[in-house]
Amino acid sequence: MDLDVIIIIVGSIFSGLMILFTYLTNRHVQPKQLFLLFFTEMWERFSFYGMRALLILYMTNVLLYKDKDANLMYGAYNAMVYMTPLFGGLIADKILGFRKSIIFGGIMMAIGHLVLAVPLEQSFFLGMGFLIIGCGFFKPNISSFLGKFYNENDSRRDGGYAIFYMGVNVGAFLGSALCGYLGQKVSWHLGFGIAGIFMVLGLITFLLNRSMLEGKGESPNPELLNTKIFAGLNWEKIIYIGAFLCVFIALTMVQFHDVTNLIFILIGVVIVGYILFIASKEAVNQKQMLWAALSMIIFSILFWGFYEQAGGSLNLMAERNVNFKVTESNMESTLLNPVKQGDSVIYLENSAYLKENNTLKFYSETKQELNLTVDTLLAGNAVLLKEKITHNWDKGAKVEKVTTLSSAMVNNSINPFYIIFLTPIFAILWNWMDKKNIKPNDPVKFGLAFLLLAAGYYVFVIGGNKGITTGYMPLTYFALGYFFITCGELFLSPIGLSMVTKLSPGKIVGFMMGTWFLASGLGHALAGWIGSRMSIPEAHADGSPFNALQSLPIYLDGCYKIALVSAIGGILIIGSSFIIKKWMHGVK
Repeated sequence: MDLDVIIIIVGSIFSGLMILFTYLTNRHVQPKQLFLLFFTEMWERFSFYGMRALLILYMTNVLLYKDKDANLMYGAYNAMVYMTPLFGGLIADKILGFRKSIIFGGIMMAIGHLVLAVPLEQSFFLGMGFLIIGCGFFKPNISSFLGKFYNENDSRRDGGYAIFYMGVNVGAFLGSALCGYLGQKVSWHLGFGIAGIFMVLGLITFLLNRSMLEGKGESPNPELLNTKIFAGLNWEKIIYIGAFLCVFIALTMVQFHDVTNLIFILIGVVIVGYILFIASKEAVNQKQMLWAALSMIIFSILFWGFYEQAGGSLNLMAERNVNFKVTESNMESTLLNPVKQGDSVIYLENSAYLKENNTLKFYSETKQELNLTVDTLLAGNAVLLKEKITHNWDKGAKVEKVTTLSSAMVNNSINPFYIIFLTPIFAILWNWMDKKNIKPNDPVKFGLAFLLLAAGYYVFVIGGNKGITTGYMPLTYFALGYFFITCGELFLSPIGLSMVTKLSPGKIVGFMMGTWFLASGLGHALAGWIGSRMSIPEAHADGSPFNALQSLPIYLDGCYKIALVSAIGGILIIGSSFIIKKWMHGVK
């Protein structure tokens, strides 16, 4: 069995046991609706991150886009995914309600995934358009809907959202692993199709259990929803038709990414100016609290710009310049006959497992090593080799199987795996530090997040230099780098939105929440631009392609610059944290 498949099976069993344990220990504590929304969101995140694992690799390997264009389109797509929830949340709050918004968004996303499974270039962008609009209706409303099942001061709320967040990451882990493996090693469109099937599963889960929702999440204004506006169409139908039309606007904005990014920048500048204008009208305390909130929002744009290289340039670096070969020493056999110099056929006692992989590593009694590529399996136990033998090998020589893991699977599933593993550890750490009165304040946490991000990218640089002579970074350094990057996310992500809402005047809390999500969109657009600066050219001046030895230094230079800017940013944030803390006026 392929090692990738073993990892997916073990990961699925582990995730299933975690979910079962969480359910059994919380079913009498948490509202039952939590677990319905948990599974709906888990399968949606499965589909979203499963598709994300393949997106830029498909653009460069199948559609043959240049790295620069692929990165910029990837950034524009993700920026749109984070912008549309502003409108989807507003429509749900005022007209549709959570239920209809979640169902309609799920249908749009399922269509998008299944359209991506069609092997045509036109279907690729059409599918992305459906996903962007679908995310707009689904993403903001399912988490907001969960809050309706807790009272205002319900002590269970934080625990419930922690469980919900676990579902997000279990879905991201399983989706990235399965779709990444299937897409990269079996069929790109099978990977996209599986993502779509699991999105449909999430939608069915929600639809079949609507009776659990206790009448909540319906339209806040049924009369307005059913009011006929034009040609006998009421508001509900107009919203649905308008959303379908917006699919074509969205796919156009992804393709014309330069215009899209410019629009985002202009919107960002206008919003910053507007917040400063509002702050100027407030009392001193409220003014400074808005300054603190705006500072965190601006810092977050830079953080997400660096962090979100994961699905873009780091995905490409993993495919081209990380050594994912794993030797399974327990898979060994002996030679039937001595192998002589010049032989091209080796007879093995058992060669059945060669069907799973075509690379062999031989060891002689003197520990000499020879790597050979199998051309084909002949009748019986004969193996035909592409290369001629250059040494005499004894009958007792050993053979080991070498497996190359899917880069898409590892690169995209390792972050959610770390989050699942580290989240309870961080919760214990924060509680312990709080009791000892040594817990860092939120501005310091922001600064530490940048320093951990810098550490992760610098580990990539160290690992890349270890493999500079071969062109391949060792997998251990790649995994360690992601460990630090994930720790950085856990310092920043859980506190960002909470702090922005606490620091904002009540009359503009909704606007500031929208600004926080828009900042994530700007961060993704920035990530696309940064990724385009780490692009590998198609060919040298003489037309020869870049190989691993030549592409690795380009990626390492980009990682070094990200590490440097992140470290400087972290130091500046920590250095100015006392000012930001003063602006917060005791808000924690």
